[in-house]
Amino acid sequence: PCVLKSSRARESSNAWSNDPAIGSLKSVDSCDIALRSSDDGRVHVTPIHAQTGRVLVLDDDPEICQVLKRLLGRTHDVVTADSGVEGRKILEQDQSFDVILCDLMMPDLTGMELHEWLSADYPALSRRMVFLTGGIFTRRAAEYLSSVSNLQVQKPFDSVELPRLVTDLVKSATGGKSRVRPPTHPGSA
Repeated sequence: PCVLKSSRARESSNAWSNDPAIGSLKSVDSCDIALRSSDDGRVHVTPIHAQTGRVLVLDDDPEICQVLKRLLGRTHDVVTADSGVEGRKILEQDQSFDVILCDLMMPDLTGMELHEWLSADYPALSRRMVFLTGGIFTRRAAEYLSSVSNLQVQKPFDSVELPRLVTDLVKSATGGKSRVRPPTHPGSA
């Protein structure tokens, strides 16, 4: 058995898991960790992000997509699309996203048009959309945003608050059930 000793670690009531694919798991202070023994007898401790969600980021600015992928990718599986059309193609094939962060104003297919399509074809998924806005939008966009209950995040977004918001939305979408992201093996990229 693996033992974790730390004066700051307090074990929760979660039981050990001994899945050979990921090693032993234990929850310590709301942070799941994997313990893996190596051939030389050392124990490797790897944090696992228990609230991993699937997040789709849609923005016609590739830099925004990359920033959000880096920012949210620490704790969530993030898929990006740099156009509304590309985002719709992804969603036609895969509706398993917990959160959709979508730019409101994109040239080929706006966030509003994508939301309308989702509302008609995948209503539960449409409620998981968060509109990203730069503050400048059309009268139609202002009317649309006031007619829907979806959250809105202003650009530039807060790099601390946005990940918190996304994690809260993932918890809500998954009913608080964790999707455990398997740890990387020691030495792997």
